[in-house]
Amino acid sequence: MTVREALGSSDRVIAELGSIDEVRLLRQRLAGWLGGVDDELREALAWAFAGSPKHFRPLTLFACHRATQDTPTAEAMDAAFAIELVHNMSLIIDDVLDSSIERRGVATVEYRFGRLPALMTSGYLVADAFDALAEDPFATRRLAELIRRLGASTTAATTWPT
Repeated sequence: MTVREALGSSDRVIAELGSIDEVRLLRQRLAGWLGGVDDELREALAWAFAGSPKHFRPLTLFACHRATQDTPTAEAMDAAFAIELVHNMSLIIDDVLDSSIERRGVATVEYRFGRLPALMTSGYLVADAFDALAEDPFATRRLAELIRRLGASTTAATTWPT
């Protein structure tokens, strides 16, 4: 499957789930956020979202929210934004661990900028994910648990050399 086919496929799923507006708002929020990040990491952060992101994790959140309410709330959008940041952090870390050269049809953050900038970019994403949820203690605790579970499950599933 080509990048174009994958993007077309994800756009169809977004439309079928009735989440075109929510994903558009998420993409606008990401673009606005990128405009306000620190200059030192702006290029690496923008690069982390290059290619064809499908936004399936936020899309799942929107679909669940839509099942119980008509339109996702501002809080749901905040959560979707935070989840997208954390997901991209996990992709950067995965690429570092795997020494991957390419993701979504473009060079990985590590391959393009180096290991230290890739790791600092992933940390920046996590910090801003928590910042996005700072006004909601429940959501902040759930995000912390998500990151703990991600770390534990990834470690458990990885065979480490002895």
